[in-house]
Amino acid sequence: MNFEDRNVIITGGSSGIGLEIARQFARLGARVHSLSRREGIDVTDHAVTAAIRAIGDEGGIAALVCNAGIMRVGRFDELSLDDFERVLRTNYLGALHCVLAAWPYLEAARDSRLAFVSSVAGYTGIYGYTAYAPAKFAMTGLAECLRMEGKPHGIRVTIIFPPDTETPMLEYEHAHAPAETRAISAGARRMSPAAVAEKFVAGIVRGDFEVYCNIESRLIRILKSLLPGTYYRLLDRLAAKGRASRP
Repeated sequence: MNFEDRNVIITGGSSGIGLEIARQFARLGARVHSLSRREGIDVTDHAVTAAIRAIGDEGGIAALVCNAGIMRVGRFDELSLDDFERVLRTNYLGALHCVLAAWPYLEAARDSRLAFVSSVAGYTGIYGYTAYAPAKFAMTGLAECLRMEGKPHGIRVTIIFPPDTETPMLEYEHAHAPAETRAISAGARRMSPAAVAEKFVAGIVRGDFEVYCNIESRLIRILKSLLPGTYYRLLDRLAAKGRASRP
């Protein structure tokens, strides 16, 4: 797909993976529009709908990338209802607001892209992720439904499942995660935001539906699907190891 001089909207595009996605699209010659709280636009606020419509009215929308997200990590009984609601409002409902606003323009383009930044936690729940994972699961479900509904209108949907990535969100997680969560992710390889964005944008251009960043994240998906009992026992052993290390 050619993005030269076409409007591409990226939410949460001021840092981390979102910033690198914006740079990738800029290299493709796209007119990149970054919507983020740093620019005064929050995906949980109705202002984002007005901003997307204004861009669409000016020159249509070739691609919408829903990247904005927040993290809350901790044991279930230590998180507040506000923690759960804030993550759901930003990570899922925020993306939904943007898609609802952009959909008519994506449909009118007849050759467009809709993309979601999920997480490995978008297809597997782990200890400490009771606020974060369900919101990412919801995003995955939305993407799977829209993949089918968008196809007749020329809208190709792409979703990426990044593993641990060197972003401020990961720094927050490591500072607040329970010992069990840290034990589960201890052996995971980190990726740079640039490496994730490069794989993601390449997948968007090709029109791929699912994008995996490394062999580990793909194997997690396969193991959980084919050998769920083995997979869950492995997670339980790692969590028990972390629990044993608690003071």
